Amino acid sequence: MIDKLKFYPAWYDKGVNKIRHLKENKTFISISEFQQEYALTVNVLMYNRFLVVIPVDWKRAISTNISAKVARKLLVLSSMEP
Repeated sequence: MIDKLKFYPAWYDKGVNKIRHLKENKTFISISEFQQEYALTVNVLMYNRFLVVIPVDWKRAISTNISAKVARKLLVLSSMEP
């Protein structure tokens, strides 16, 4: 089971250093859009795995454009739930 985000140096080198770089409007871009935008060759499983491990609260925060500070509080609160 994959339970954490992984750092990909090649992505970082191409400017992908925030989750919002994977979004357009309120949805995540497709793998083909990602590969075109950042001139990267990415395995579909790796890309989908990356999207799956993004915490739901982070995805919600990005979609609703709430601040990073609020998103962190939501993450802490959700991790405290039984």
